[in-house]
Amino acid sequence: MTITKTEDKLEGSYYSPRIDQTLDLRDVKLDAENTLQFNVDIEDVKVAYRGKIEGNKIVGSAQIFRQGRQFEATFTASRKVETDSVSGTWEMETVMRGNTSQSILLLAVANDGKISAIRKSNENAVEFDDVELVDGVLTFSTKGNRRGYDYTAHYKGDVEGDKIEGEFVISVEAAGLTRKFAWSAKKAD
Repeated sequence: MTITKTEDKLEGSYYSPRIDQTLDLRDVKLDAENTLQFNVDIEDVKVAYRGKIEGNKIVGSAQIFRQGRQFEATFTASRKVETDSVSGTWEMETVMRGNTSQSILLLAVANDGKISAIRKSNENAVEFDDVELVDGVLTFSTKGNRRGYDYTAHYKGDVEGDKIEGEFVISVEAAGLTRKFAWSAKKAD
């Protein structure tokens, strides 16, 4: 499914593997609560979709009308984010206990599709491990030691165009501490 906005109008299409055909979406609407509605006609079947957009996913129901009968089904759709689209320099911002810090996040995609991530702040550079982009969600982590305590930081963020927003969790196992903080990034190049 592809949905685009041209001027003040939403338009889209849906590929049906069952009939190997791309169909136009009709009556595409998005309300203030992020609920998306659209209709699809597939031969003698009419389907009315309604779903709530949450991050990179839509979860909802479909009313199916066929031969005078009505059926209901649930559906889930995920936004596909191309791995190459995250490659580049990002202006990163983290908020911890009311303090905001800024850094540069460098994301690169290798020929094999693997993503590398490095955060640069002042004179420090941190290379992240386990960098993945799945269903529009970017995740990565790092381990370190601060003031004699080993810690792990896990980052998770929704990629939406030139923005990433999410949270990171810092765990200090020896002290029994786990804290969640907000982070965001905006593409600089």
